[in-house]
Amino acid sequence: MGEERIGFCLTASAAWRHRDWLPLATAVRRGVIHRGFLLHPEDRASIRAPSVFIVPLGLFMKDMQDWILNRRTMRTAREAVWRINRERLAACAAHR
Repeated sequence: MGEERIGFCLTASAAWRHRDWLPLATAVRRGVIHRGFLLHPEDRASIRAPSVFIVPLGLFMKDMQDWILNRRTMRTAREAVWRINRERLAACAAHR
């Protein structure tokens, strides 16, 4: 089985910006890592570049094994991002 290198960046900001995930995108493009995760305190998720996933820290820690071992393709990661954001919207609507 081959080796996979994964990069992580942490941000304390609830409003992550381009400069927060750009180092991960650059590392993927240069072949330093295969996938990258920007972990943040918010409750929304996103994909900002090929193989760079922006994930809430709490959800990542809760399902760390799933994120690292099972969500290796863009398709499975997109499905997880959609689910996270759909649940967030449902929770916001319930509070109204």
